[in-house]
Amino acid sequence: MEQKEQVFLAALAGLLHDIGKFALRGGKQGASRSWDGQAEQDYKYKHALLSEDFAERYLPPQWQGQVKFAIGRHHRPHDRLASAVALADRLSAGERADDPADESQPKSHPARLLSIFSDVRLEATESEVPQVYWPLKPLELNENHLFPDQDLSGDIWRDYEKLYSSFVDRVKALQAAYQNGGEIAYYLESLLAEMQHVLWCVPSAYYNNRPDISLYDHSRMTAALAAALYDSPSLSDEQLANFASEPEKVQDELVTLVGGDLTGVQSFLYTITARGAASGLRGRSFYLQLLGLVIARYVLDQLHLPVTSLIYAGGGNFYLIARREDAEKLPEIQAQVSRALFNEHQGELGLILQARPLRGNHFFNGQIRYQWDGLIGQINAAKLKRLEGLEADLVRVFEPHGVGGSTPQQCAVCGREHSGVKQKQVDEGVEEKVNKCPVCESYEDLGKLLRKARYLVLQPISGELPAQVEMQAGRGWGAITRQFGYAVQVLERLENEPSGILFALNDEAFAQRQPGPQRATARYLLVNVTPILSEEEHDALRGKVDQLPVAGSVKPLNVLEAQAEGIKRLGVLRMDVDNLGKIFADGLNTRATLSRIASLSFAVSLFFEGWVGEIARQMNNEINKEKKEKNERLYSIYSGGDDLFFVGSWDVVVEFALRLRRDLNRFTGGHPDIHPSGGIVLVGGKYPLYQAAEEAGDAEDKAKDYRWTKNGKEYHKDALTFLGQPLAWERFGYHECSNKQADTAHALMHTLEEIVKNHENRALIGKLIRLHELYQARLQERRKGGKDRNRAGQVQLLWGPWNWLAEYHLSRLKGLPKDGVEKIRTRLKQENFRSIEWIGLAARWAELITRERR
Repeated sequence: MEQKEQVFLAALAGLLHDIGKFALRGGKQGASRSWDGQAEQDYKYKHALLSEDFAERYLPPQWQGQVKFAIGRHHRPHDRLASAVALADRLSAGERADDPADESQPKSHPARLLSIFSDVRLEATESEVPQVYWPLKPLELNENHLFPDQDLSGDIWRDYEKLYSSFVDRVKALQAAYQNGGEIAYYLESLLAEMQHVLWCVPSAYYNNRPDISLYDHSRMTAALAAALYDSPSLSDEQLANFASEPEKVQDELVTLVGGDLTGVQSFLYTITARGAASGLRGRSFYLQLLGLVIARYVLDQLHLPVTSLIYAGGGNFYLIARREDAEKLPEIQAQVSRALFNEHQGELGLILQARPLRGNHFFNGQIRYQWDGLIGQINAAKLKRLEGLEADLVRVFEPHGVGGSTPQQCAVCGREHSGVKQKQVDEGVEEKVNKCPVCESYEDLGKLLRKARYLVLQPISGELPAQVEMQAGRGWGAITRQFGYAVQVLERLENEPSGILFALNDEAFAQRQPGPQRATARYLLVNVTPILSEEEHDALRGKVDQLPVAGSVKPLNVLEAQAEGIKRLGVLRMDVDNLGKIFADGLNTRATLSRIASLSFAVSLFFEGWVGEIARQMNNEINKEKKEKNERLYSIYSGGDDLFFVGSWDVVVEFALRLRRDLNRFTGGHPDIHPSGGIVLVGGKYPLYQAAEEAGDAEDKAKDYRWTKNGKEYHKDALTFLGQPLAWERFGYHECSNKQADTAHALMHTLEEIVKNHENRALIGKLIRLHELYQARLQERRKGGKDRNRAGQVQLLWGPWNWLAEYHLSRLKGLPKDGVEKIRTRLKQENFRSIEWIGLAARWAELITRERR
C-alpha cells in the first residue's frame, strides 16, 4: 500500500482525539500529571489530557510520538496536525463550542446514548416520538445488545468500566501485533473496528443534555475530516488555525463530499431469464455488494485516503469525505471504473461519481442536510448521462459485437452470448443440462462458497484497469475485483493467517479475531441466509419434486414451493423504508450534523444489513413441531441499504415480513414516521424469477400508493400488499401469532385456521371470501368512475348487499363455535362495514393456509 503515511496519521489523531471521555466514564480519573491550572492552560479539558495519555500508553511506538500531542492539544493547537484535528472536531460535531458539563461528575450525566431515531421528525410531533436509549453493551446481533428502551436503571457506570476494560484489552493486543512494524492502514482499520464494536453505544458528548451522537460516529467523522484538512495542499497552517476558532463563520470550501452510485443494480439482479438461475442468484446478489465495497475502496486508494474517510457503503451507494482539491480527480476515476464495468457487463452496470464542496458554515445549524440532499440530486441527474466520460469509446460501444455463427452460444441464465458457453447441469445431482456462460458459473460458485461462509478476505494486489472499452465477454466476479486491486476470498475457516483485510461475517467469527501487522480485522454486516437441503429432506422429497439436487445443496425454488404450508407456492417479498430520502434530507432538521447523518446511516445499515439476517436465521432454525427438525424455508436474495428481496415458502415469507415490521418498530423505539412498505406475490417454483421480482415490485409500489384513514386522519404508505390487496400494517397486523384477539387480518386468519382445524368446516371462510369479492368488484367500478372519493378527496363509504348478506349468512351457519362467529359478525360492522376489506383478506389467507386439509 503505497499511500502517504501522514494522511493516515492525521486520521489516527482524529479517531482518538476524544478517547479520554471514554476513559473518564470508565473510571480512569487518574492522569499522567495532576489536573491544575497549568494543565488546564495546556489542555483546556481533562479528557484531552487523558486522550494523550491513552495514545502514549497504547499506540504502537512508531506512530505514538507523531500523533499524541495533536490528540491531547487539539483544544489548544500549536501545529498543523493539532489545528486540523481541532477544526475537524468542531465540524464533525456541528456544535458551536465544547460543553464543560462533560467534565463534571458522572452521576450528573444521562449516561446512555439516545437513539438517533429519537431525533427524527417528519410528521410526528415531539410528544409522539419516544426517547429511547441504546443498551450499553458491545455490538452484537443479539436482542439484548441491539434494541433500545426507555429504562435508564441498572449499574450503568459498572457497565462503562467493563466496556472500557474490554476495549483496552483489544487495543493492547493491537499494540503488541504492531510493536515491530506493520502497515498503518491495517492498524487504523483494525482500531476503527474495535471502536465500532464498543463505542457504537457510548455518547460522544452531552451537548444541551442531548447525548444522541455516539463516540464511534463522532470520532470516525473527525478522522475523515482531519485527514482531508491536514493533507490539503491549498490550506495553509495559518488558515487551519484561524478556521478552527470559529468554523461556523468560515465561507471557504474546506473539504469535498463525494457520492458514488452503482447504476443498473435492479436490472442486473432481477433480469434472469431461465433455468439454472436459483443456484446462482445468491452469488449474483453478493457480487453486487462486493462490487460496491471494492469500488469504494478503489476510489479511496486512488485518492490516497484511509478507510476512516468512508461515511457509508452499502446498497450500491457510498459516501466519503475527500480533500477540497480531490473533486477534479473524480471524472477520470469514474471513467476508469466505468470502462472496466462496461467490459464486464456490456453497459448493464456503471458508476456515477459526484462531488459537492463543503464550506465551514455548511456544518452548522442543520445546513449539512441541504448539501447531502444536493449531492443526491446531482447523482440522480448524472444517471441520465451514464456514458459521460466514455465519449472516446462510444464508437466501439455501437459496433457489432457478440459471438455470431450458427452454434447456439447464448447463456440460458443471463441470456447473453459468450464464447465460453457450455452445457452444464442445472444443479448438482440434476441430469438436465442447460447452456451456461463462465460468468454465471462464477456467480454459482460464489453462491456455493457463501453457504457456510464466515470470512471475507480482501487482499490488495496490483490492479490493472482497461485503457479503453472493449466489447469482450465477461470473465466473472473474481477477475473484475482483481482489476480494482483486490483478490477476494470467501472462506468458511482460516487455514492460515491471511494478509490484507479480514472481515468476519458473523459475531462468532469476529470474537475469534487475531490481529497481525499485515492484516486488518473488522466486522462486515451481511445478510447471508441460504436454505440447505438436508439428507432427511432429500429422502422425503425424492420422487415428489422434479430435478432434486443432492443433499447439502442450496434448496432450489421448487423445493421451497413444495415445503409450503397449505397451497404449494413460492412467496416473493420486496420491501424498503418509506420516505428514507426525506428522512435523511429533512428528518434531522436543524439538528442535522455530519456525525448525526453518519449515525443515522449506521443505524439503518445495522438493521437491514445485520438484524434482518438474524430474523431470517432464527426463523430458518425454528423446529418443525411435526417433523422435529429444522425447517429452512427462507432465502435472502438481497438486503442492502434499506432495500430487501427475499423468497421462500409463501407462508413463512409472510410471517417474515410481519416479524421484520415488528422488529423495525422496536428498533426505532416505535417511531411513527419510520416504517416500511412491501409487496408479496405468490408464484409457482418454476415461474421466471425476474417476472416474480417485477410483480413483487409492482405490489410494493401499490402499498406505497395506498392511503388509509384512522380517527379521521388520512395516512399514506406504511402498508403491505398481499394477494393483490394493499392494507395498512396496523390493520394487517404485525403482532405475535399467539395474539389472536387483535382486530387484524393476521389474528383473524389464525382464528379461521383453528376453526377449520378443529371443526373440519370451511363454510365460514367461503362465505367471507364471496362477500369480499362482491365488495371488491363494486369498489373497482367506483374507482374507475372516479366516485370512490368525495370533493374533499376523502374516501367515500361504500354500501352494498354484502352488508346485509353478511348478517344473513353468518346467522345461519351450523356446526361452528358461536362465540367465534359472533366476534366476526361484530367485526364486520366496524368502521361502517368497511372492515370487510381486511376480513376478506384474512379469509383468503386462511383458505390458502388450510388448502391441503381439504
